[in-house]
Amino acid sequence: MTKDAWGEGSFAQNWDAVNAVRDNPDRANQLDLLITLLESVGPDDGWMLDIGSGSGQVEALIFERIPHASIVCLDSSEEMLKLASERLHANGDRYHPLPGDMSRLGAVEFPHAPYAAVFSSQALHEIPHESKRAVYEKVFELLRPGGAFYILDRFQTRFDDLPDAYERVWNRQNRGVDAPMSFQEYRERYDSKDDFPASLEEQLAWLAAAGFLAAPLYLHYNRVLIAARMP
Repeated sequence: MTKDAWGEGSFAQNWDAVNAVRDNPDRANQLDLLITLLESVGPDDGWMLDIGSGSGQVEALIFERIPHASIVCLDSSEEMLKLASERLHANGDRYHPLPGDMSRLGAVEFPHAPYAAVFSSQALHEIPHESKRAVYEKVFELLRPGGAFYILDRFQTRFDDLPDAYERVWNRQNRGVDAPMSFQEYRERYDSKDDFPASLEEQLAWLAAAGFLAAPLYLHYNRVLIAARMP
């Protein structure tokens, strides 16, 4: 099993430069949906928090669409935060980098809380299930009344049970993609990863246990966008 080396400069730079569409053909649509939800945060509503913000690619898209946005970006990798600061420096103090491990949020001091919205894009699968549950509980504490939590992530696959169905849908969603990744390459890549994608049912149950009302708004192949709010 392999673990992504987020703390290494060369790995971070290569990851940031890679064509993400080969790995996630519907990525643009997923991020458009996420940002559509975040557009509900008005200029006087306060800050947002991104858990596992990486190199700031998502923030760059958010600032294009929501110029008044202010975002705290938490990531454990100094190399990724360095790339993010280079990408987002033009946004001034509306971008706040925050070094911190999302599997140990209890040790993090969060600036600008409580938050109008908290989101996480393609990150929470990196941490064990118990850590994900702790994240959901902490986010519930960090949100202001009426705040929302959005999770965009991979969820658990069943390649062994339905290999033909997975391959056919993978090939379909790669129509029009330049130099698409084969299903075999995709499957081998994710079967070998040392990460922890949960099932959709588990994630919804954990959110409910943390106190959230939650539902999946987008669900395709092995990607889901979940919206959650305080009752």
